[in-house]
Amino acid sequence: RIFWVPLLAIGFVGQSTLLFQEPFGKALVYRGYSYYQLGFAWRHLWNRFPNWFDMILPISEKLGERDHKFFYWGLMYGMRFNKDEVNANRIVEFMKKVPESYRSYFLEAFGIFVGDVDKDWSHASELMDLISEEGQGHFYHGLATSIVFDHWEKLPDYLGNIEYIPRPHHRWFYFHVGVLFYDRANAKQPYEVQKVLNNLKASESEKRWVFKGMGQEVGSVWTYERLSLERAFARVLAVVPPQHRDDVFWGIGWGVRREIVEDRTRALDWIGKLPESMQKSALEGFKACEEWYGIAPA
Repeated sequence: RIFWVPLLAIGFVGQSTLLFQEPFGKALVYRGYSYYQLGFAWRHLWNRFPNWFDMILPISEKLGERDHKFFYWGLMYGMRFNKDEVNANRIVEFMKKVPESYRSYFLEAFGIFVGDVDKDWSHASELMDLISEEGQGHFYHGLATSIVFDHWEKLPDYLGNIEYIPRPHHRWFYFHVGVLFYDRANAKQPYEVQKVLNNLKASESEKRWVFKGMGQEVGSVWTYERLSLERAFARVLAVVPPQHRDDVFWGIGWGVRREIVEDRTRALDWIGKLPESMQKSALEGFKACEEWYGIAPA
């Protein structure tokens, strides 16, 4: 019972903050607390004391199926290993502890970690025999998310690693390139971005994922930093061809849903703030995000 006291306190504080952040009358409808963030915070215990993992799970199961899922997602997303633990035996050991329905969260987090500690993606491909085809997508999504390049000259090296990745999963690497492009475009470098986009050796279908990635970052920045849509979107418009604007709108829907992960009502209200011309594509991205992370309503 003592365990629930801090949870109730966190929930009260979280709910009260919404009084000043959302339209009047909505604060008590939205969820002001987050089991995802609670799980993410508890990963510190896991990182310092790995054996605590077996203690945390029985406690988290008392949350109920919905909240347990978000708690597990946050816990998985914050996990860390030592570099020498990136091997087949380690991944099998942890997958046995993770319930099958939550393994996609583990695999995405593991992909992020592998990308952080090992820039040679050929090693990552060696792990794939241990992972289901569906799970591989989440691993590669995480791997792509981990990569950062500071200068455009490094982009060919980044994309050169794609040869180690099965073709169906290339989209996540172009998606993340789009996220990084947004940061560059928003840093007053739209012409540099446009030049790189023109020289990008990707199929038309792969380029669509670049613009979806841009949109994801627009949606995330718009909701998280509470910028006006015009400010979040303005510089991206300078580098987005008319035929790819729907892809950006799709990405905005994905970004909004990923940012407001536990409160579908609130996330939908944010989509409702978009101009009507953007909402159809944004809703498609919104629902695609839900399907990907297994949080679509039954």
